[in-house]
Amino acid sequence: MKSWMRWSGFACAVAAVAGASVSGCGSDSSSSTTTSGASGSGTSSSSATGTGGTGGGSSTAASSTTGSSGTGGGTTGSGTSGSSASSTGTGINPGAPFTSQGDASYEAQTSIAADSKGGVVAAWIGFFADNTSAIGYAVSRDEGKTFTPPAYIKSPGGRFADNPVVVADGQGRFSLAWLGFRYDFNAPDEHIYFSRLNAATETFPDPIVASDDGTSTTRDFNKPAITVDGNDNVLLTWADFTGSNQGTPASITLARSADGATFTRSTITNDSTFGNLAYLCVDRTAGATAPLYLVHLGPSSTVTLRRSTDQGVKWEILPAPATNVIYQDITCAAHGSDLWITYASGTAQFVPGNNTPGDAVSVVHSANGGNTFDAVVKASNGAAGTLYLFPRITRSPLGALEIVYYEGTVGTAAKLMHATSPTGATWTVSKLADPGMFTLDRTIPSWLGDYLGLATTAKGLFSSYTENTQNKAHIGFAKITAP
Repeated sequence: MKSWMRWSGFACAVAAVAGASVSGCGSDSSSSTTTSGASGSGTSSSSATGTGGTGGGSSTAASSTTGSSGTGGGTTGSGTSGSSASSTGTGINPGAPFTSQGDASYEAQTSIAADSKGGVVAAWIGFFADNTSAIGYAVSRDEGKTFTPPAYIKSPGGRFADNPVVVADGQGRFSLAWLGFRYDFNAPDEHIYFSRLNAATETFPDPIVASDDGTSTTRDFNKPAITVDGNDNVLLTWADFTGSNQGTPASITLARSADGATFTRSTITNDSTFGNLAYLCVDRTAGATAPLYLVHLGPSSTVTLRRSTDQGVKWEILPAPATNVIYQDITCAAHGSDLWITYASGTAQFVPGNNTPGDAVSVVHSANGGNTFDAVVKASNGAAGTLYLFPRITRSPLGALEIVYYEGTVGTAAKLMHATSPTGATWTVSKLADPGMFTLDRTIPSWLGDYLGLATTAKGLFSSYTENTQNKAHIGFAKITAP
C-alpha cells in the first residue's frame, strides 16, 4: 500500500488515542475510547488492568495485556494438533509473555522471524502521541516463551517509519528493513533502511540506507520485502515510483548484501507488468544458486510471477493461473522444483482508506518451478459472506505448508486462522487466536494493518498479528509447537 493512502488518517488516529483533537479529523477521534502508552493504563481483555499489570487466565492474544512492563499470561495447551487457540489447543500459545505496548500509543503492521536456535524477533510500527512513528520490536531467545520489553528504532532525519520486515539467516542473525518517508505528497523523501540485530544488546543499531546513497530527497518508494539465500546473503526488494507522475515507469529494485553493510542494487522490472507489493521467495536449502521467485500484483487482477536462475541478474515472466486477485500482499514458498503462491481472491475493488477484502484464500502450486501450475485450490473454509485479509504462506523445515490469515465480517469478531497442508492440494483449517473486531478501515486506531507475520522452524510456527481487543491496535503473538 502506498504510504500516503494510509497516512492521510495518521494524525487523526493518533490524536484519538492520545485524547487530543486535530482540525479536520471529524468523527475519527471517537473511534477509540481507551488510552494506553508508556504508562500502560486501560483495561485488558484478559485479567490484567492498570499500570504494569500481569495478564493471566485467558489464552487470548498476549498483547491484550496493558502496561509497558505488563506480561501476558495465556497457557500452553495440550491435545490434538491443529485445534483452536484455547487452553486445550496443541502447543498453541497465544498468551505467551509478549507485549508490544511500550512508549507508543498503538501499534500495527507486523513481521516476525525465527531461527533454528530458539531466537524469535517480532517487529511492527509504533504510533506515538506526538504524531511520529518508529519501528518497534521485541526479542525472544527461548522460542517465544519470554520476550524483551518493546524497543524502538527510528528513521533518520525525523522521517516516519513504515512497512517493517524482518528475517533470520542460517547463522541466527536477524535483519530488519523498513520504509522511511516524509509526509509530503510533493516531496516524499523516502529511503529503505536496514539494521542488523546486535545479539549482545538485543537491539537494532542505527540503520544504514539500503536503497540509495542516502543523499537524494526525491525518492518515492513503497513496501520492502526481505529474505536470505542459501549463502545467507540478504535480499531486499521494494517498489520505486520516483518520477511516475512525470511518465517515468514504476520499477522494482533488488538489493543484495553479503555483509549486512553494503548493498548492490539492480532493477528487476520497469515495464507495464509492474503491479506493486512484491514478495521474494527462495529455497534456502537448495544452496546459493537456487532459483529466486518474485510475485507481485499484475494487471487485471492477476499475479505476476518472475523467476531468476542467475541470482537476480536476469528475470523471466512465467504464467500463473491466478485471477480475481485482491489488492493485498501476495506471498510464495519454494522447495526444490515445487512453488506455492497464496493470495486473497474475490471481486472487491480498492477503496482509498480501506483494506480490500477477499472472498477466499486461494493457492496455486507448480511442480516444475513455475513453468506450469495445477488448478487453483481454496485454503479457507468460512461460511458464505466471510471476508479474508492478509494470507501469508511458508513451508516448515518439517515439510508442512502453513498459511495464517484473518477472517470475519465487518463489525463482528475477527478470527486469526491457520491452514496447514502436506502438499497444498487439501487444507486443514483451525482458529489460531481471537484478534478482536474485524475492520477494513485503515484510518482508525483499531486498524488491523496491511499484513501479518509468519515464520516456521523445526520447533514450531510463530505468528505476530495486529489485534484490537482494546478498541485500538496492538500486536499479538501466537505459537504452535511442532509435534
